[in-house]
Amino acid sequence: MLAHRLGLVPLKGNRDGLRWLKWRNKADEDTGDQPDPATDFNTVVLKLQIECAWKEGGMDLARRGEQDAVKLYENTNSMVLHLLGMYELRR
Repeated sequence: MLAHRLGLVPLKGNRDGLRWLKWRNKADEDTGDQPDPATDFNTVVLKLQIECAWKEGGMDLARRGEQDAVKLYENTNSMVLHLLGMYELRR
């Protein structure tokens, strides 16, 4: 589900910075073309900074049949605010 949602992550930047990005060609199985290599010009790197863990007593609830993830785990939902661009990590 995460990969499906990543397409909805808004990219902010000045116009010159966004024009600096180039299209990256994927591999083509029909022609045998190889994909373009990932570079700083065609790739945006994000890091997901969140961890899903059992809530206190969550494991006991699960043993008793509870299936509601919100009741069992901390951080069941990740949001855009949990994604960090690599430029943010270098600060």
